[in-house]
Amino acid sequence: MDGTPGMHRLEVEDFTVGYGAAPIVKNVSLAVQAGTVTSIIGPNGAGKSTLAKAVVGLIKPMGGRLKVDGVDLSGRTPERLARSGIGYVPQVMNVFPSLTVRENLEMGCFLRRSKTRHRLDAVFTMFPDLRSAAKRDAWTLSGGQRSMLAIGRALMPEPNVLVLDEPTAGLAPRFQTSVWEHVRTVAGLGLAVLAIEQNARLALSNSEQACVLVLGEVRRRGPGEELLADPELVSLYIGGGDGGRSLHAERTA
Repeated sequence: MDGTPGMHRLEVEDFTVGYGAAPIVKNVSLAVQAGTVTSIIGPNGAGKSTLAKAVVGLIKPMGGRLKVDGVDLSGRTPERLARSGIGYVPQVMNVFPSLTVRENLEMGCFLRRSKTRHRLDAVFTMFPDLRSAAKRDAWTLSGGQRSMLAIGRALMPEPNVLVLDEPTAGLAPRFQTSVWEHVRTVAGLGLAVLAIEQNARLALSNSEQACVLVLGEVRRRGPGEELLADPELVSLYIGGGDGGRSLHAERTA
């Protein structure tokens, strides 16, 4: 994470992913440029989190290629992908509740221990609330603060790419907005950010590019604001004022 916009790029080419013989994600391709956010939205069960797990190596794709900065990283383990510059914030179990805020962040720097102090200063500067809570156990934090801590820990090893799986899940609306403000700050550092998000309106309004994933396939793609302004898309996949929760209807229709 060198803060130089325009250097980093994530490419997913024809990803097909599943847990058995039948694929859940089918021939998905996307590219995320440095300094930008690309969001994946869609109904529950569309394969969004499955795609995220495949990008970070937790699930081995049935087919397709993964590149970061033009380097083919297909088939690498999660540890090797992390060493290659891919950071990941899972939806659940993304902090250690019994450890302090500082200890959680230090755990995130296990790949680059010599830079722990430097990275702590950088993360505390980005998230002042974490600095003031450095000695508190993570379980005592608010939901919004835990999300900041999870993102901060993922930033400790200085990734080039950050993958976020449902960063606002379970949070009150005011915390959701705050988390996305931090996501935008992270992108501004020059990272390529891929975000899986259920709150479709919030995601589209904060993303340069977005994909609508339905039944494992990309149904629509384009600039976030453009998709948000499409009345047909809003009617089918976003709904009125529910933050995207009506996306569930596509799966059950």
